[in-house]
Amino acid sequence: MRVIISQTVRNDIREIAKYISQDSQYYAEKTSDAIYDKIDLLKSGIYIGRKVPELNNENIRELIYKDYRIIFKIQSGTAYIQTVIHGAREFKVVYNNKFNF
Repeated sequence: MRVIISQTVRNDIREIAKYISQDSQYYAEKTSDAIYDKIDLLKSGIYIGRKVPELNNENIRELIYKDYRIIFKIQSGTAYIQTVIHGAREFKVVYNNKFNF
């Protein structure tokens, strides 16, 4: 399966690591690597994960890594990573500002 990660998403992950690195460079790198490892799981099947509960759309799904939501859109057999956000953030605000589903 194809997985597309935009530069914006790569920047999101970099910002997450930058924030964590204020306390621990080790955990910043570990978190960043683990998020990318989770995304790599999509290569074995893009319908893993769950539907995003706020949207209830079979083609908008998410993977969870600790407190982070990796949200992706499935289109034409490809998973397009839309964003990686902290689970404490209000999804509706992120959805309105970032997505074009």
